[in-house]
Amino acid sequence: MRRQPLIALQRNTVAVVKLLPEDCTPVKQFRQPRNFMNRVPQHLTNNRFIYFSTVRQSSNLATQQTKDEESEIQPKNDYIDSKNAAVYWPSGVAKNMHRILKAFPRDLDVKKLAVGSGMNANEWPLISSAFQKQFLKNPSKFFRTQDDLLEFVDAFRQKLDTDRSIDVSVSGSSTMFLLYPMFLSFATKSYYFHREQSDISDESTQMTREGTSSINDNVEFNALRLRELTDLRLPHELYPRSNGLKRKIIYHEGPTNSGKTYNALERLKKACTGGEYSGGLYCGPLRLLALEIYERLNLEGFYTSLVTGQEKKIMPHATHVASTVEMANINVKWDVAVIDEVQLIGDLQRGWAWTRALFGLQAREIHVCGSGDAVNLIRKFAETTGDEFELKSYKRRSSLEIEKSHVSSLNQIQAGDCVVAFSRREIYQIKRDIERTTGMKCCIVYGLLPPQTRSQQARLFNDPNSGYSVLVASDAIGMGLNLNIRRIIFSNVKKYSGASGGMADISPSLVKQIAGRAGRYGTQFADVGKVSSFRKEDLDYIRTSFHEPLTPLRSAGLFPNSEQMEQFAAHLPGVTDLAELVDKYVMLARLDGEYFMCNHADLKESADLLKDIPLVLSDRFTFCMAPLNTRNMLARRIFQDYASAHAKLDRVKLDIYLPRYAPRTSEALRDVEIKAQIIDLYLWLSQRFPDTFVEQELAITLKTQVLVLVEQGLHNTTYNVKKEQIASQRSTKYIKKGSFEQAYAQRKTYNRQTQRPHQIKKEEPESPSDELDGLSRATRWFNSLSESFFQKKL
Repeated sequence: MRRQPLIALQRNTVAVVKLLPEDCTPVKQFRQPRNFMNRVPQHLTNNRFIYFSTVRQSSNLATQQTKDEESEIQPKNDYIDSKNAAVYWPSGVAKNMHRILKAFPRDLDVKKLAVGSGMNANEWPLISSAFQKQFLKNPSKFFRTQDDLLEFVDAFRQKLDTDRSIDVSVSGSSTMFLLYPMFLSFATKSYYFHREQSDISDESTQMTREGTSSINDNVEFNALRLRELTDLRLPHELYPRSNGLKRKIIYHEGPTNSGKTYNALERLKKACTGGEYSGGLYCGPLRLLALEIYERLNLEGFYTSLVTGQEKKIMPHATHVASTVEMANINVKWDVAVIDEVQLIGDLQRGWAWTRALFGLQAREIHVCGSGDAVNLIRKFAETTGDEFELKSYKRRSSLEIEKSHVSSLNQIQAGDCVVAFSRREIYQIKRDIERTTGMKCCIVYGLLPPQTRSQQARLFNDPNSGYSVLVASDAIGMGLNLNIRRIIFSNVKKYSGASGGMADISPSLVKQIAGRAGRYGTQFADVGKVSSFRKEDLDYIRTSFHEPLTPLRSAGLFPNSEQMEQFAAHLPGVTDLAELVDKYVMLARLDGEYFMCNHADLKESADLLKDIPLVLSDRFTFCMAPLNTRNMLARRIFQDYASAHAKLDRVKLDIYLPRYAPRTSEALRDVEIKAQIIDLYLWLSQRFPDTFVEQELAITLKTQVLVLVEQGLHNTTYNVKKEQIASQRSTKYIKKGSFEQAYAQRKTYNRQTQRPHQIKKEEPESPSDELDGLSRATRWFNSLSESFFQKKL
């Protein structure tokens, strides 16, 4: 039967195209539908559509066809018993979902996205209310099986709060955005996405029908693509090249100082080259570790290149590459690859990099090194990808003891000790106190120091003839440095937690990681390593942590790359803010229990700084992934200047000036450290945008100079008895900061001590004037001086 278009009206008088039998002819839009709506049966207006037709032969046929077409959009009976269907809401969930969905029609962000996809803004109240009802009363339209519905409920709970259930009434744009793909699909099938009325031409109804159909098809495609792009339940499928290889994963499991990394590197040295394979690849968690492996392999005669975010040192005819895990090359076939510290796959910020390396590396053998808490997770991933799995366990090669009593005095500090603190201020304070009390010089290591400076401080500490016998460090010594430590002393077991916003106990795994640095095999303290603390209660916590069993990792981190974000943004017209895009991607992401989305707070802070700068999305994403210290005002300003110049395709200047002399205080040293970070930022961006960041050679030169300044500054902050005596003598010439009362009292005491007995006046009885404090005496003296001055003027 031939079909021809008919214009169907809605309450807001916006027309759409609908196909009806040939006995119906097109009619014009009714100009006052609200007056006519009162005479239309209620069951024909459930979905806000009214169909007008001029019947040629049989009015009953047209009426019946109209009802049939309307039933395709919405059932006649709104109150369907969903429990009798194959897909239904559980009783407790349905009630609370109803409470949550009350906020959906008021969600302006979802409305903005829908309008950008082609929906008329005037139709939003109608379609949002219809979707709300249909989603609750007829879930079979949105979920194929009951398992899909329950999976959605679990995902919805996780998005709201991992510690809260769905029975809490929560509203918000981020939560409602979870429903956006299903809303698009529903609105498309209901013919709510169409062109404006002025675009509907009476001259060619066939073109109108095809145009409306193509728009609806495009919206439906966007909804399906959003679901596909955010479906991360099988992330290994994102790497088809590695999936086509027969790989073998060898897990080297053991505590610190067990030789697991040593054995993996021995296999790396034997990597074959030639043909389609490019030799061996090492992936480390730190630049410092990558630099150490790079130097070690080259010294042993293996030509090795270095690839980190900030620098590339390409060795001619290189057979091996040492890189950070984020820079692992997954587009090249390797004979052997080593992934170090694989337990960081569960890290909340950087776990995605280890997941990408594990799934994406095209290597015949992948040796992963780490603690035992990640064994089961890696084994499960190997089963998922079809790779062969082998476990090699190692034991600690030297004993580790916890001392019976804590260190109660700094006089008990001995050569070879390492004091661990968790803040820069505390590190410098402990360093100064130890040097003042014991006379021993201290090396210092913490995260803000450049990697080269940390390596230099480690060499000074390991050298028995350097004069530096004590180390004061942060948890940065947990990995990446070979240190000759006799005893680890915890100054505190509490560390600032960004998640809780306060101080929290460090994890037992971190306690074991740091304590395991004592008594390293092959050093003068290899017989036994010792662990202690400054406080008795902290020592009890350390002892408890050592006896606590390992907590197995249950999930690995994921995060989208630049290409995924570009594809995702293409299906969300009107959304240009990167922070908003990432939030929506994370909200829509479908995960199972083996994966989680990494924290992207730093990326959002960087994106907020670049909000008003006209960058393309790929460049904006790359800038936001750069190593930026967002807490420093100078670093934020220069970061914005770099982005602005790059957006204009201008030459980006380094714009950093170093001090002429080395810093002498910890505060001045911090400023130099910030400038070292800014130089690293420029070098990192120059690796991605060489056409605009052209001062790379100047940045390398300044990097060498700033490292010298930092090392000299660390030397200047070392306590010196002669310096302290000279400084104390100078300080007596000046009045210290404080109240006038303190200064007056000190001066009065000094006069009495220097006067001879016959010069000391007898104290007179107290008077009200003697009770005046120093500030009142100074005020009275100033007033009298002012009066005499003005009298002379007069």
